[in-house]
Amino acid sequence: MNNPNIVKSSFDLALFQSKLTTKILGRSCLHFERVESTMTTAKSLLDQRPSCGLVLVADEQTQGVGRGGRTWVSLPQGNLYFSLVVRCKNVLEDAFKMNFALAISVLHACREEGVAAEAVKLKWPNDVHIKGRKVCGILMDNGTDWMIAGVGVNVNQDMSGSEVKDVATSISEVVGHPCSREAVLANTLNCLEGLLDRTFADVLARYQTVELLTGSEVVVRPKGLDCADEEYVATAVGYDKSMGRLIVRKADGSIAILAGEDVKIRKKE
Repeated sequence: MNNPNIVKSSFDLALFQSKLTTKILGRSCLHFERVESTMTTAKSLLDQRPSCGLVLVADEQTQGVGRGGRTWVSLPQGNLYFSLVVRCKNVLEDAFKMNFALAISVLHACREEGVAAEAVKLKWPNDVHIKGRKVCGILMDNGTDWMIAGVGVNVNQDMSGSEVKDVATSISEVVGHPCSREAVLANTLNCLEGLLDRTFADVLARYQTVELLTGSEVVVRPKGLDCADEEYVATAVGYDKSMGRLIVRKADGSIAILAGEDVKIRKKE
């Protein structure tokens, strides 16, 4: 299907860097037309001690990976696929902050492209949704003194004929015109650098103003289980202050603190 909103041109590195206001993030950037995965490529560079804030961006990924090892379809249709390499002293604490700060930053970039503020929300732990449909996924990996954030943003993809059109969308589909991947990436990093200078408590507080789960009935699938029989219904009641784990109240009144489970909003019957 031909769609004027699909942008197939290669990523413009010079245009991207002209829009950056950061001191560190994105100042070193590698662009690839096609890779297996930007995260895999980023990890292969760690022995070379890449500069902190290095960004690897690709027009297409042939083996993109999402949360839980799921395949992230990464077509060359004007979307944004990138990984960010950051050196850190306290990996555990910094990874929690990055997780939420990056989601907030993508949300900010969506708004900068013209998406209505109230239409963009965050779904724990780090998905970005527009009008209830997913537009961005984030995957984190870390070692002893580094972390890599892999990000996929549906910027210009035509979802009308896709098998995931009911659960996924793109920025251009929402605003009705092609969007700049370079601007989306720059605005994400510009926002992110400021957030990373804040405390985790500050970042979590901001996250809670734009998340969509609190107060909702959710379906929880325990980590590592594919069997629907193990799912349970609960109510999302908030987040713990130390790591931002989701707190839910089960039907029997007991409280559970989630760390890696799959969670989705329960559909109303």
